[in-house]
Amino acid sequence: MPNVTQTYLGTVSYVSDQSQGGSEFGLSEGSEITVTVTYDSDLVPPTGQYTYETNLGQNGQIQITAGNLSFDAASDVSQTDGWPLIQFNDGQFAGVNTQQDFVNGYLSYNLDFEETDWTIYFSPENTIIANGTLSTPASS
Repeated sequence: MPNVTQTYLGTVSYVSDQSQGGSEFGLSEGSEITVTVTYDSDLVPPTGQYTYETNLGQNGQIQITAGNLSFDAASDVSQTDGWPLIQFNDGQFAGVNTQQDFVNGYLSYNLDFEETDWTIYFSPENTIIANGTLSTPASS
């Protein structure tokens, strides 16, 4: 049951210039995000698509850092069995799926990570605050 830890880099493609914009989180267009995943490599098949269930960090870990924001598997709010998820394709990392809520001051936000695409929303209005992509072995 060997645990493997790997880190992948991504970029911020867009940051809102609105008052509730992403710059207050240390995000700027072109800046870097990191996703670090830890999983049992014996469970990942060498061929085909595979969804690795972390079960809120009990079976694996996801750590996301974007600007001065940081999220982990235990803080996923999707309320979906097995989430957050680590995606694989032919044994290679292909992305993560997680929903993360956070508050800054009195304002509520949501990070939605869907495989390699991510978006931060200003929750009350569902306004896009920032978004970007993650590089993976499959997308490089």
